[in-house]
Amino acid sequence: MRQGNPAWVYQERDGITPQRPDDLFYGAKSGDMQPDWIDLSKVAIPQADEQQRLFVNMILEMTRTSNRYHDSGICRTGSGRL
Repeated sequence: MRQGNPAWVYQERDGITPQRPDDLFYGAKSGDMQPDWIDLSKVAIPQADEQQRLFVNMILEMTRTSNRYHDSGICRTGSGRL
């Protein structure tokens, strides 16, 4: 997973030298005012939990879809068993 804005690599954005990893998250650069990379209104949402939930739901959906083929008899052997 990417951290920070890749367009801001090698840019000193917060005005404090030297360049540090937090510069990838700080939007307000002199002459280039942009919103910060992290939306502080959503900090209370546990991102890792949301990503894990999405991943698990994707796996469940993909395996549920693939099981339909097994249930329909397409994969049956000559003996009639899966």
